[in-house]
Amino acid sequence: MERFQDPGNRLFELARQAARPTRWWVVPLLLFLFSLAGAPGSFIPLESAADAGLWWSAAESVGFLTAAYMPVLLLVLLWIWRRERRRPSSLGLSPRGAVQYSLYGFGFGAGMIGLGVALLATSGNTSFTFDQTSTTGWIALAPGLAVLGGWIVQGFTEEIMFRGWMLQNSGAQLGPIIGTSVSVFLFALAHIGNPGITPLGTLNLALIGILFTLIALLEGGIWAASGFHIAWNWAQSNIFGFNVSGLEIGGGSLVQVVPTREGITGGEFGFEGSVAATTTILIGIVLVLALASRREEGGEEGLG
Repeated sequence: MERFQDPGNRLFELARQAARPTRWWVVPLLLFLFSLAGAPGSFIPLESAADAGLWWSAAESVGFLTAAYMPVLLLVLLWIWRRERRRPSSLGLSPRGAVQYSLYGFGFGAGMIGLGVALLATSGNTSFTFDQTSTTGWIALAPGLAVLGGWIVQGFTEEIMFRGWMLQNSGAQLGPIIGTSVSVFLFALAHIGNPGITPLGTLNLALIGILFTLIALLEGGIWAASGFHIAWNWAQSNIFGFNVSGLEIGGGSLVQVVPTREGITGGEFGFEGSVAATTTILIGIVLVLALASRREEGGEEGLG
């Protein structure tokens, strides 16, 4: 646990490179204003693959995710460079180990979703469709991979926003515990208006925010958290056919998971509104804490 309470964590030290640091309470205000630049994305419809077809729905989803998040990403990077006068890589994006950490995170995120689906399978409240149809099965592989491009933009941007800039500044200025609490609270709050949100869904968003934060602090950067975030969302939507935080993403899915009991499987909000998600995320947190403990005992740094 020392690694997560260390004010000298590499992620916080990188924030201290700023010649003109942004006050922690200003960051969420700026992120709200920057998010307005992505408002045009809301005019791009998100039609289901059944209504619009695999490729057209995939194109709409990529367009929505890119238009909603790319402007925010560019504005944050511009602010860091011009206002704070530090390199964008200081957000936790060191080129060293970027591919390795990203793949670690991606594999971890995909594995956790697989575990969550396995938990649903054992609950007796879910049916699975493996049939090859016009929107599910191998026919959805290529459009699903295309949608992955949109998830890369979305997941990477949110990690820069919340585990890069917000966690960095709040942790460096208020200390790791308060800084983590601020970033987790605001991450959950940012999703509070999503369709189908429930109290359990809100709790799970806070828990996944904690998991992302622990991964970022363990690495001392945000590559692994970004990889996890991307795989977590993509596997939900284009592997298993769930809504993601209440959003129905196009491109079809390899498997269709059909919920038969909302309290167990998440309902309209998707997997993240389910008890299985709660269990899965808690297991993920325990695994990261165990890895950190082993690293501390061995005197090792990072994830690798």
